[in-house]
Amino acid sequence: MSIQVRALSKDDFDQWKALFKGYCDFYDSPADQEKVMTEWNWLHDETNMLQGLVACDEHGDLAGLAHYHAWPLSIYGKEVCYLSDLFVSTSFRGKGVGKTLYQYLMAVCKEQGWPALTLLTQDGNSTARSLYDQYAEASDFRFYITPA
Repeated sequence: MSIQVRALSKDDFDQWKALFKGYCDFYDSPADQEKVMTEWNWLHDETNMLQGLVACDEHGDLAGLAHYHAWPLSIYGKEVCYLSDLFVSTSFRGKGVGKTLYQYLMAVCKEQGWPALTLLTQDGNSTARSLYDQYAEASDFRFYITPA
């Protein structure tokens, strides 16, 4: 099986939507129509920082997605890359799709001059952590979400 990574296109909506819903389901966060369309519109709005990549098989079927953006990080004194979402379809898991997306995004970082690729994942997400642990050590920072 051959996996190619490319920028998300407007023609990808139906397959992307299924992947995004799978991502939301994984985190027990309902993917209602408003959320789906907000995310989709952000990904196609040139004034929004969010960008999307998809991994495709040799038939053009979407196997996974990655959403990311530049993030000004004070301790670097530069923008870095923030990987917001990475998800692989259950039918493509164990085939290197996540790793291919991650490595592609690392190349984007080099191309953009971003000195780091940053992300959050749940402590119990052992599959994702096994990928990320190949490239970096988890920091000792804690992430807080305060309702506004």
